[in-house]
Amino acid sequence: MHKKTSPAELWVLFGLLLYKAALDLAYYIFVVPQFSYAKFRWAPTFYGVALGTVLLVVLFFVLPRDSAPSSSVLQIHFVLLFIPLVSYGTLAGASLEFLWMCLFVFFLECVLLRFLPNLRIRPIQHANVLFWVLVGAITVAVYSVMLLRNGIHLSAFRLDETYAIRSGLTYPLGMGYLVPWQGKVINPFLMALGYKKKTPVLLVGALALQLLLFLITAQKAIILIPFAILAVMWFMKRFSLLPALAVTLPLGVSAALLLWKGTGNMLAPSLFVRRLFTLPAQLKFFWYEFFLENPKLGYSQGSIGSVFQLSNPYPKDAAKVIGEAMYQKPEMHANAGYVADAYANGGFFNMVVIALLLVVLLVLLNSLGRKMGNDFVVGLSMFHIISLNDGGLVTSLFTGGLLLLLLLLYLYSSGESNLLQKPPEKEKASWRNAGP
Repeated sequence: MHKKTSPAELWVLFGLLLYKAALDLAYYIFVVPQFSYAKFRWAPTFYGVALGTVLLVVLFFVLPRDSAPSSSVLQIHFVLLFIPLVSYGTLAGASLEFLWMCLFVFFLECVLLRFLPNLRIRPIQHANVLFWVLVGAITVAVYSVMLLRNGIHLSAFRLDETYAIRSGLTYPLGMGYLVPWQGKVINPFLMALGYKKKTPVLLVGALALQLLLFLITAQKAIILIPFAILAVMWFMKRFSLLPALAVTLPLGVSAALLLWKGTGNMLAPSLFVRRLFTLPAQLKFFWYEFFLENPKLGYSQGSIGSVFQLSNPYPKDAAKVIGEAMYQKPEMHANAGYVADAYANGGFFNMVVIALLLVVLLVLLNSLGRKMGNDFVVGLSMFHIISLNDGGLVTSLFTGGLLLLLLLLYLYSSGESNLLQKPPEKEKASWRNAGP
């Protein structure tokens, strides 16, 4: 059972409510006046604002607040996805019906993860050999094929050249899947392993592989991902996630607004508030509005549609369909998060199914975290956690490489007999039991 709410937890709740209030203020004084042309409206209702705030408080008390990987995932989704969704939805006159759907599936995820036990994952023979064979085979295939077909582009360090380089790349022999897996899963895994085990050769070698992949593909995220993972691993070893977010987010939003008011420069609030929080929330509602009135996708697009030859009701990718329909920009790739993607593919019933699938994956992450360490698992999965604010869970599993990450975590943890005997990490509970 969850421990009794402590004064420290109430301070965390207070910080998160300040964060929501800061988002509300930023929407009113900055986003609507400056970006009304992008359909940001001011149409609040007392009922929506009041009920949305109450539901966020309820969600906070059912939200798992320990340091397990699943809890960290839900905490990040709570502040990155659901609080901005409530802020925008209740202030912009968006569909409250869709908002209640989203909050219900998140409530379901929280409740299930409170009561479902961790899995006992049995190790397999020769897992260590299988791990290195899999990693080696993919790595050799990716670098040999991509170097032969595309070569190295030293001009990738010049940001004005990256788009031209990427437009000329070719991805033969399944490289459209394998290259993202290499850059988002395999190289970061080796790098995180080198960092955790204090093995400089492995750490530097993985960073060198990542740099080489950047020089081939000119994808900026490939450079950023490794350092983000190291930062998350360092942070998770030293701090509790939710209290840190409850302090930094309201301060960050407020600082961006003060900087704009003081200098007149809109860059900070535009990137940190509008682009990171408000626009993704708007897109989720736009997806709902479009697919409420038009045929749903039924997973006809992407890997599932290709394998099963499903009939696609639209001539182009759904994100571009939304960009054209809602913004009159056919070139715009208007991605949405996993809740909106689930609705677009199968309505509310599919939102529940995807929520259940996510719970299963999080239980699996928890079980792996017992063997590998929560900081290691959360650090490696952070990119996939955040990507669910912009894309679907099925896409993240296959194209994004989340399924491969789970497989590598299983194989490596199975091959490490000393880790298999390691007891579960104790929960970071000091902030929950402390006074104000």
